[in-house]
Amino acid sequence: MDDPAKATGSEAEIEAAFERAYRILRHRIEALLQLPVAEWVNEDPQRLRAELERIGHSEP
Repeated sequence: MDDPAKATGSEAEIEAAFERAYRILRHRIEALLQLPVAEWVNEDPQRLRAELERIGHSEP
C-alpha cells in the first residue's frame, strides 16, 4: 500500500490517497478480526500464515 503522506497533487488527490489508505486498512483489520487466531496458532499455524499473507495483500 502506498504511503498517503507521500502523495502529491491537488488537495483532492491527496485527500483521495488518505481515504484509499483508510479503506484498505479498515478492510484488512476487519478481515483480521474475523480469523480464529487463537485456534490456528497451535492447531494450524501454516493456515494462519497463509491467511495473514492473503489479508496483507487484499483490498476492498
